[in-house]
Amino acid sequence: DSPRRVNATISVASSTPVRADTKVGLEFQGLTGVPVIALEGGKLLSNTGEVPTLIAEQGAGQSMTQAARDALRKVDSVLSENSEPLKDTIANFKVFSEGLARNTPKLDSIIAGVEKMTGGGTSPQKITYDLRAAR
Repeated sequence: DSPRRVNATISVASSTPVRADTKVGLEFQGLTGVPVIALEGGKLLSNTGEVPTLIAEQGAGQSMTQAARDALRKVDSVLSENSEPLKDTIANFKVFSEGLARNTPKLDSIIAGVEKMTGGGTSPQKITYDLRAAR
């Protein structure tokens, strides 16, 4: 009945040791902070065959705001680590686009020559004759 309480049914491999005192938490993985349920520890007890109900401790999961902050930190870190290659790529793209702009007329004539040589380009206009008798 409480919006702060979430019930989750999970499946784990049969070889995964899930015990009555296994700790449950919510972790965020990857660059964007995808939430995952984390299971940790627990004392080895005899297997009763019952599926245990695990309850996470208060504050076991991060808030979504914190997850967003963490994701932004990761993005910032990736950008910081790659700032020089990114600057170089942008500079190279600028040089390429400027060269392309300077040489557009040459490229247009080269393409026109290739079209003429291969018979490509626009089709010749068809000529139609009016064969009706004169009045």
